Amino acid sequence: MEELGRKAAEIAAKGIWTKISGALGIGEAEVEVSEKRIRVRAASVGKAKELLDYGAETQLKLLSQTREALTKAKVVELEDSQVREKNIRSKEDCDALVAKPDAKALPEKERLRLTAFALTSLGDREFHRKKFDITEQAYRDAYKLARKLDDKILQAICLNLIGAALGMQGKDELALPYFEQALRLKIDLAETWYNKGVALHELNRFEEAVACWDKATEINPDFAKAWYNKGSALHKLNRFEEAVACYDKAIEVNPDYAEAWYNKGVALDELNRFEEAVACYDEAIEINSDYAEAWYNKGVALHELNRFEEAVACWDKAIEINPDFAEAWYNKGVALGELNRLEDAVACWDKAIEINPDFAEAWYSKGVTLHELNRLEEAVACYDKAIEVNPDYVEAWCNKGGTLGELNRLEDEVACYDKAIEINPNFAEVWCNKGAALYEFNRLEDAVACYDKAIEIDPGDAKAWHNKGFALRKLGQVEDAKTNLKRGFSLRQEAPGERIIALEYLTQLILQQGLESITSRNMKEAENRASELAQLRKEAEKDDMAQVVNRAALEFKEGLSKKELKSFDELDVMFTVLSIEDPLERWKALARRISEKWPKGLSAIEAIRKERQ
Repeated sequence: MEELGRKAAEIAAKGIWTKISGALGIGEAEVEVSEKRIRVRAASVGKAKELLDYGAETQLKLLSQTREALTKAKVVELEDSQVREKNIRSKEDCDALVAKPDAKALPEKERLRLTAFALTSLGDREFHRKKFDITEQAYRDAYKLARKLDDKILQAICLNLIGAALGMQGKDELALPYFEQALRLKIDLAETWYNKGVALHELNRFEEAVACWDKATEINPDFAKAWYNKGSALHKLNRFEEAVACYDKAIEVNPDYAEAWYNKGVALDELNRFEEAVACYDEAIEINSDYAEAWYNKGVALHELNRFEEAVACWDKAIEINPDFAEAWYNKGVALGELNRLEDAVACWDKAIEINPDFAEAWYSKGVTLHELNRLEEAVACYDKAIEVNPDYVEAWCNKGGTLGELNRLEDEVACYDKAIEINPNFAEVWCNKGAALYEFNRLEDAVACYDKAIEIDPGDAKAWHNKGFALRKLGQVEDAKTNLKRGFSLRQEAPGERIIALEYLTQLILQQGLESITSRNMKEAENRASELAQLRKEAEKDDMAQVVNRAALEFKEGLSKKELKSFDELDVMFTVLSIEDPLERWKALARRISEKWPKGLSAIEAIRKERQ
């Protein structure tokens, strides 16, 4: 923003009229001034023509006498930026400059221009010192002089600078009219379009900001900052591919644009293109090895690639650059947790909390890890701190409830789940956990109602289906229990251990029903149960879990009496035969099982008759 004022001041110091620089466009021509001649190199034939059409030729003839007068006024103070910053420190310094006798001898318009550019120099100085109220006033005073001169270009420049100063004071809404007025006076000032885009971006009007930066880059295709900021706005709009393209343009103009490399990496992260993101962060780091955020985000991308050791090394580097980088300490803890270095992880979260005591996620993660270390009371204390920082931290309420359950504080457990549900009624996991707690209280119907709510929210919640099955079995609703258990098992989403428990339970439930049918000589029902078990085993085979069914059946058998074992053998024959799909193989298997029962010397018919008797 300050660049425009600086350039204008330098041009004025060399005696080049503001209208000439405006007609050429800032930075679009080179102007050399010596004691004997002027040389103007226009960027194009069109620009050269524009210069001549604007009357520059006539004005340039006056340059020698103007330069002579300005030199006598010691305007060399304006030619060197360091000298200028040293000598123009206040409005009084500006007044003193133009009050010198030789400056007074200048024609009025030249003296007014000299004063205007002295004021813009003052504004630039204060801009760098972040004294934006003084900056704004200096630019406003310069604008008043531009109006007296009726110089539209100088007015546009000053209006743009006023808007920029307002923006730096957080007054973006007030800044917009100044940019718009500047563009009415001079529509092809790329810097003004850029600054208007910045103000709109700060007001979260991202689409309009993008349109402004489009205009800026249309006027000046090598405007790297405009390409960069357009990319940032597109990122905010979740248009990540377009954002990457803009960062590429900024990098094409300026290959050492570290922030553009960095933001390109961030956008690639959003697109799950983590390897490419790492490469971008590497470019940013090569340009600026102390770029802590680039080290940090490289660690994040490596973490996503499950390269945890490398991620830790990156966060260590970010911490070395900025020891108070709380997020780096936090994420280092997360990666160490993945590496099962739990005590080290806790130490990292302690450091993050030391830097930022209100870091709720660090308190929460520390609680989770302390729970894994079986330090349950300490885990509860951490969840309490997370909740103190963020009372609506639903996961902290949920995990606190689970930990309290392990401490046999069941009523407190249910109260935590109720609070979590109050915060987020659509959190299926909490409903499921509450159901499990109520099951422990033997409040089975209430537990089933909670599982139903969890399933309503998330029909794919296998754990809720399984737990509902357990509760229904305890209520004596066996068929409904089996239906829910099968439904949960079919989802294949639960942890292997949970699925094994459900499969074992379901296997033994079917065996119990089959055994009861054999005992009551309801052979048709027994055959149905054997067939059901065969189908279950077939489903289990798809997940290499058939051995779970076999093991559950063996465990069931080991708990039977001698009398029950005979009935179990009959059920086992049915199960074995019905598990074989090929009819011929099925008969062979049946023959083998029957032959095991035939006493030697008996015919098959006699053996079967005897077995029936």
